[in-house]
Amino acid sequence: MFTGFEPSLFFHNDTQIAVRKSLFATTKTAKALKINTIEYAKAVLGDSASAELVNKIALDRDVLTINDLKKMYDLPELKFGQESIKKYIDEELRILGVERSNYITQIRDILDRASSIEKITSRDLVVLLLGLKEPTIFKGNEGLLDSILAQKNG
Repeated sequence: MFTGFEPSLFFHNDTQIAVRKSLFATTKTAKALKINTIEYAKAVLGDSASAELVNKIALDRDVLTINDLKKMYDLPELKFGQESIKKYIDEELRILGVERSNYITQIRDILDRASSIEKITSRDLVVLLLGLKEPTIFKGNEGLLDSILAQKNG
């Protein structure tokens, strides 16, 4: 059964990493997010980063993004002079922005080729429903969301 959260194990450098992709993230994106999050944790923890804690974070399937990490683990607050850590936050925003853009493009393609709900495939429907489940994905593209809803109600 498809749950939308496919688990994956992989190695990065010498660290085994477990990742569960999110609703919109491809496996490639999920891996990039997890690696970025682990590097963020290492940078925040600095010299106090124990290999055991880094491995625990790496294997925690519930941690994908920096926000997930902050919710699950008690990390020290950023201090003055740690501005270089901001690059990990910026990278996460970039990765998520690319994935969001790819999703919006996919939705536009579905709507362009499907003039009515009857012409939408079951796979297309799953993609559309994922967006309806998380409508913030349409921020700045509200007209696209309105088009999906018009197809549903039309």
